[in-house]
Amino acid sequence: MTALKCGTIKPGLVMAGLLICLLIGCSDNMPLKIGHTVQDFRLQTLDHGRFYLNQQKGNLVLLVFFSTYCTYCKQELIELKELARKYPPGQFTLAAVCTDPQNMDELRGMRNDLDITCPILLDDKGKLFQQFGFRGLPTTLVIDPQGRAALIRMGYNAHILKQIRDHIDIIFNKGAA
Repeated sequence: MTALKCGTIKPGLVMAGLLICLLIGCSDNMPLKIGHTVQDFRLQTLDHGRFYLNQQKGNLVLLVFFSTYCTYCKQELIELKELARKYPPGQFTLAAVCTDPQNMDELRGMRNDLDITCPILLDDKGKLFQQFGFRGLPTTLVIDPQGRAALIRMGYNAHILKQIRDHIDIIFNKGAA
């Protein structure tokens, strides 16, 4: 067995490394970052409609990624539905994105129990959640009227809720100026 000496480079390893870098660099699964344009998507809604992000251009969009088993997600949805009433309907869109829509009866029951009136989008197998590079639930995404990610927050507590509220207020105040 021969030992590699410092400075010895195997051409096959270099090529394999370059190939991996190229594949990763060209992937569509790069995590979404603040300031980047949010890739257009379309999802079916719980009520058998369709939600198209590109139809929300000009609106501030608040997406809450949640799961039916997540207690914190339910608490956040309750708080944010109150927040949605504060802003004008032609300028603000709140939508809840369910990452586990397999049990539709359970999802409908949750919507009724929590009195959720915003659209519930069905993210089959969490594909959109994964595409954005999100890792935990709930995750909240604020998209500015130009279609850029303005805020991404994972988790839920009073501090995160305040950050979301403050950020939305800042965006609306910029638009009024």
